[in-house]
Formats: sequence, C-alpha cells, structure tokens
Amino acid sequence: MRNKLTFVIVAVIILLAIILYSSTAVNSRDIDVEKEPESNLQSDTSECKGITLCYIGKVTKVVDGDTLYIDDLRIRLSLTNTPEKNQQGFSEARNFTAELCKIGTIAKVDQDDKQPTDKYGRILGKVYCANNEVLNAELLHEGLAYILRQYCKVSEFATEDWAQQNGCT
Repeated sequence: MRNKLTFVIVAVIILLAIILYSSTAVNSRDIDVEKEPESNLQSDTSECKGITLCYIGKVTKVVDGDTLYIDDLRIRLSLTNTPEKNQQGFSEARNFTAELCKIGTIAKVDQDDKQPTDKYGRILGKVYCANNEVLNAELLHEGLAYILRQYCKVSEFATEDWAQQNGCT
C-alpha cells in the first residue's frame, strides 16, 4: 500500500511539473525555438516591448495579407488591414505576406499590450519575418494595406514610425 501511495504522489508531482512548464513556456519572453538555418532572425526577443507574449516560431500558414499562423498560433497584424478575399488587392497582399514570411521560416511576434487579441480570438501583434523586417510596416509601405485608425488609441504600436506615417497621429 505504501509503494502505491508513493507512486501516485510522484506521478502527480511529475504531471503538475509538466503542466506548469508547458503553460509558462508559451508565455515566456525567452522561448528557445530550434531555428532553421535559412532564418536571419536572432533567437533573442529583445525587440519585443511590453509585457505580453513575445513568441518565435515557424510560419505554418498564410491566410491572407494580415493573418498568418506561426506554429499553432493564429496571428492578426495590429493596426494593419489588407483586402479581404474577393476584394481588389487581396491576392497581391496575400502573395506579399507569403513571400516575406515563407512557410517554414522563423518569425517573431510581439503581441500588442493594449489589445492582445481581437474578437475572433486571434493574437494581435507586430510580426518580424525575413531579414527582421516588420510585416505590418512593409505591407503599408508597399501600398498593400492601410492603417485601422479606430485602433490607434488602443494599440501599443500606434506611436511607432510605420503607424504614425500611415495615419496614427
């Protein structure tokens, strides 16, 4: 009986340790991710600001110009809006995102502190892709997106140059 009780206690402790580790790893600002050799991103998260999620992972899917998956996380670009399917410019914006953030490459997400998720449960943030370029800014610079001005007052990134130059004042 004593051996069974010891076994149960050890099993519970191991299970709790696994649960604790997995829940803190996703929220950690220092996640270690095995990187592909073609990535130009640094493994540190120093460019991330604030207190919310700073995540480095592989691009697994590009939904459209302003939505993509990094690992299993569904990411929506903060402040940046591209055309929807069946709207003019959709393909160009989606293709641009797919080229800058190629499937299988490493990307970094700095979650928006003031607006961490949208009404659909997507993580809102600034995304760094190839050559450490900010996808949000590059889409705006190329004329493939516009600033969602109604969110400028509730976004951590509203004071950044790319947001200010495109309508957040």
